[in-house]
Amino acid sequence: MAIYYIYIVYCLILIFLSKVKDSGIGSKKITFLVGGGLLFLMGLRHKTVGNDVVRYVERYKDVERFFTLETKTESGYMIFQKILSSLNITAQGFIFTVSLIIVAFFSWFFYKYSKNVGMSFFLHFTIGLFAFTMTGFRQSIAIGLTLLAIHLAINKKLMWYILIIIIAMLFHQSAIVFAPIYIIFQIKKYNFKIIFLIFLAISLFGIFNDFIFSQISSFSFNKYNTQYLNNLEESRTSLIFIIFSFSLPAITMFLWFLDDIKIRDLSRIDMSFFIMTLIGCAFVLLSSQLSLLSRFSYYFMTGIIVLIPNTISKLKNRPVANICSFFLTLISIAYFIVANVDGISKIDSYLFFWEYAY
Repeated sequence: MAIYYIYIVYCLILIFLSKVKDSGIGSKKITFLVGGGLLFLMGLRHKTVGNDVVRYVERYKDVERFFTLETKTESGYMIFQKILSSLNITAQGFIFTVSLIIVAFFSWFFYKYSKNVGMSFFLHFTIGLFAFTMTGFRQSIAIGLTLLAIHLAINKKLMWYILIIIIAMLFHQSAIVFAPIYIIFQIKKYNFKIIFLIFLAISLFGIFNDFIFSQISSFSFNKYNTQYLNNLEESRTSLIFIIFSFSLPAITMFLWFLDDIKIRDLSRIDMSFFIMTLIGCAFVLLSSQLSLLSRFSYYFMTGIIVLIPNTISKLKNRPVANICSFFLTLISIAYFIVANVDGISKIDSYLFFWEYAY
């Protein structure tokens, strides 16, 4: 875990320097430096770092056999592997290429929509999707594509949005859950009634999650999907993950309250990110029955990773903003340690690709 702590300190130093006047570290430079550090960690790791990486590498090495067997499911990913293989990309080159694509998507999104790029990277690393991107190659690429879809939704480019969602589904079928998000970004003004209805819908998810889960588990697309339902490791989601997921929108609302910000005064983009987070929480509730379902929530977590830094940057009371940033940093680091030491993602025993794995 030492390499991760070094990266955390590296992020925090760059975030601090970016706030120093005349430091010369603007959004572009911090995106390059922090994103480059993330690529260093992800692209140069040993194949044993990440629960599913060995399986991905083995399938890449034997791409000819798996190409004919699995193209019917997520054909985009299989074709992607086929192209890399035809270019004689090594297994380590495959890991690096996937990491580069994932980091590029997140870096672009944070640079485009975060008012504190460094903090967004930090939250992505500690409480966001970093651990999952280290192991879930197909879905991580699909999530990256949905970041591009968000940009298209904001700019009201429906046909391009649909095309990107279809491409994302060719990498991971679960991306279909993100399709309705286009509607959320078209709502011009949010008010208390809309927020109340969304909270009510999520509450109903909580009340009827046993029934909803039974319906989802009984609806199987193919043997490839249902094999996960019998995986003992994919048990119920931990209580700490559920509590922490719900604490993030709660923290955001508390910050709005501190600064006396009204819902109607918030920008369309910020409110859409907030609604995305609430939808993600609904899937987290369902994952209390089966942790596999928490993977649906990952598509919506990116909203809060941008929204919290944006909210803090807008606070009029700067001492309060600094205090909030300090405690959020501590909480995030604590969560990262608790979630990833002996965690299911198996990223804690970090090795570089040139090191020997015992």
